[in-house]
Amino acid sequence: EDLMGEWKHLVVTKLSRQPTFIVFVDGLLKAEMKFPKSGPLKFAPNGLMIGPEQDSAGGGFQANQFLMGDVDDYRIYNRALSEAEVKALYEFEKAN
Repeated sequence: EDLMGEWKHLVVTKLSRQPTFIVFVDGLLKAEMKFPKSGPLKFAPNGLMIGPEQDSAGGGFQANQFLMGDVDDYRIYNRALSEAEVKALYEFEKAN
């Protein structure tokens, strides 16, 4: 999918006791991805980066894996947002 010149609203949620990440794009559920570990996400100091893709936490970067775009706003919540909350947040952000 070609997204050149388009802003996208991306939300990723995870319930701490579940191994599933849920991905929303522009307020719509797009994917559910299961990972082998459950429990809360843990990051080492300086371990969370927004934008570049990393093969693993603390791993290296390859030049061709960097985000080719801009990150405008981001939020980190201490809980998983519901699907209704994601839709409402998208509508709120879209109006601004």
